[in-house]
Amino acid sequence: VYLSEEVARAVEAGELSLGGRRQEVAVLFTDLRGFTRRAEALEPEALVAELNAYLDAMVHAVRAEGGVVDKFIGDAVMAVFGAPLT
Repeated sequence: VYLSEEVARAVEAGELSLGGRRQEVAVLFTDLRGFTRRAEALEPEALVAELNAYLDAMVHAVRAEGGVVDKFIGDAVMAVFGAPLT
């Protein structure tokens, strides 16, 4: 199980228990337009470098706004805001 540092600290402090509860959240899905076509035209090393830079920037942006990255799906990012910490 992966937990962000903030969530892990809340669990350790007893402020949050693993399990579940109902609450309203916002879910963000991103996808790079034209990524497949672009990926086919790039050398593998360039593609990996570009994708890593993009995903790194997305993680920083999501975390700066209090969100948690749930998963990466190729060039897509799924992030959740408002859970497990409001």
